[in-house]
Amino acid sequence: LSVSLPWGDRSTVSYNTTVNRNDTTHSVGYYDRFDEHNTYQVNVGSSRTGVNASGYLQHEGDVARLSGNASYRQGRYSAVGLTAQGGMT
Repeated sequence: LSVSLPWGDRSTVSYNTTVNRNDTTHSVGYYDRFDEHNTYQVNVGSSRTGVNASGYLQHEGDVARLSGNASYRQGRYSAVGLTAQGGMT
């Protein structure tokens, strides 16, 4: 089951659940725009094996796109990433 709903002018709230023989997972997400150049998303979830969380922040500039993300899975890993895209002539 997956549900995604607009929230206000530029935000979205989502819910996902998956059921199988061995586990049931749930996750909730929130996406928003600070302004026309900056967006972010946060997700949290749980399953039989623990909790997980992730998020990203993105900036769309005039000459570059910058983004950062982080994720965590209980008892397994944590990760952080940064990217930059752009160019000059």
